[in-house]
Amino acid sequence: LIYSGQEAGLDKSLSFFDKDLIFWKEHKIGELYKKLFCLKHNNQALWNGKYGGEMVRIFNDCTDNVISFYREMNGDMVISIINFSNKSIKVKIQSDNIEGKYLELFSDKEYILTGTNSFSLSAWGYLLFTRNESKNQ
Repeated sequence: LIYSGQEAGLDKSLSFFDKDLIFWKEHKIGELYKKLFCLKHNNQALWNGKYGGEMVRIFNDCTDNVISFYREMNGDMVISIINFSNKSIKVKIQSDNIEGKYLELFSDKEYILTGTNSFSLSAWGYLLFTRNESKNQ
């Protein structure tokens, strides 16, 4: 969920019933939103309702601090691994359903994932792997 103006770097809440202007400006988090909007639009796994993929948990060995899951639809897949702790962590994930070649969205680095994979995540860090194979891109 993105609030009005959040993607423009707005640093205040907008009034609900009053007219508020959003002053569009370049800001550091704008590129993050652009990448995420583009991913949601182009990857069927993230489409809404029955048109998108269901969230499926991926087993990991740090369940107190890390959530890992994937969504898949028509060959498109997104895998998320998120560290919800203030400490760096090494996490192992395991799933037979994620094998293949992926692009990590924020580093643009290619990965070949197998059934079992290990990753180092910084405090509050995350990885977002994507694969686009659908014909409706």
